[in-house]
Amino acid sequence: MKKRLPLIAVLLVAVLMLGGCGSSAANTETADSSASSDIVLRAATQTDYPPFCFVDENDKLTGFDYELLELIDERLDGYTIDIQGAGWDSMFLSLDAKKIDLVSDEVAITPEREENYYFSLPYLEIQSCIAVKKGNADIKTLDDLAGKNVVTLVDSYSEILENYNDTHDEKINIEYVSEVSAQEMLQAVANGKYDAHINDPVMMNEVIKDNNLDLEIISTPVKSDPAAIVFAKTPDGQSYKDAIDPVIREIIADGSLAELSKKWTGDDYTPDLKDYE
Repeated sequence: MKKRLPLIAVLLVAVLMLGGCGSSAANTETADSSASSDIVLRAATQTDYPPFCFVDENDKLTGFDYELLELIDERLDGYTIDIQGAGWDSMFLSLDAKKIDLVSDEVAITPEREENYYFSLPYLEIQSCIAVKKGNADIKTLDDLAGKNVVTLVDSYSEILENYNDTHDEKINIEYVSEVSAQEMLQAVANGKYDAHINDPVMMNEVIKDNNLDLEIISTPVKSDPAAIVFAKTPDGQSYKDAIDPVIREIIADGSLAELSKKWTGDDYTPDLKDYE
């Protein structure tokens, strides 16, 4: 019996050790299942709109809006954001078809869009400026675009042109294109195919510089708008907005968003939320 006791002790220790291992594995599995219980929010942003959202030289999605979503994801309890690249038009088609849950792409809040979508609190103040070929002294203001050919996507910038035409006898010739990058539209203006293009000056300056385009930007903005994250106008869309809004408020208050804005645009374009309460 005395000879068998050490063997029994060894067996008991082994059983206890196995039991301990089993407990550890169970805890890991519980933690994993807890992490996987997060609701995955499928987010879309453009791939060709620098510095806000674009694919870099390493073929990776990056930019202001991409890092904004990453920053929100870090602080968003109960959710994980899966970011994917898409074209401007296809993003909203996917949102309407419930293939994605939100769009973060420097989208301006407009009354027309608010009829169809929910918007988060604004995270950026965006300006709309006119780009023309260098030396074009005929165009300095929005009024000067009357009778001129202006290339645009169907977006908040085209709404500026449409609203002008609705209130003026002499119309702007609006040349709509689709699934075309900002670079291609600006290149067409530089080549003389169109007289002008309206867009965000930060983005246009980046494209003009990177592609050495013979263009200049009229410094006085024709309009300023707040940009926000877009959700489907559904109960789910409302719940996603309710979850993300406090995070946007937090990253504005602690300066994180201002730092992100300076990193990508060179200045602080974060809004004062008092204007939207």
